[in-house]
Amino acid sequence: MIGQSGDLLQALRADKLIYPIKCARWAKRLQDAARASAHRAAFVRNLIERALRGLPTPPPADLGPLLALLRELCVETSTPMQDPEARAKLATVGGGGAPARLARALLDGAPAA
Repeated sequence: MIGQSGDLLQALRADKLIYPIKCARWAKRLQDAARASAHRAAFVRNLIERALRGLPTPPPADLGPLLALLRELCVETSTPMQDPEARAKLATVGGGGAPARLARALLDGAPAA
């Protein structure tokens, strides 16, 4: 099970598992897993979405690759983000960089520019 409380990302950070491994590296490994099948792509999409429930404030500076993978998997599986807690956390990603554009695209269900 992914996690009842939805704080997977926060739990990984608390255990110092994600700090040495950047979001880009998580995205690469999860992308490799998602390529195996449509079922695994949907699983990875759900995993990232639920992990976003534990997104810290402020979000990690290197969040972009993980959001890009989530966006790609949402399009691939024809499933927009639906988790209200994850959507609320994603709405806190501000600024004008790639992570903010991807966050807005994920929330709008529109393609990222």
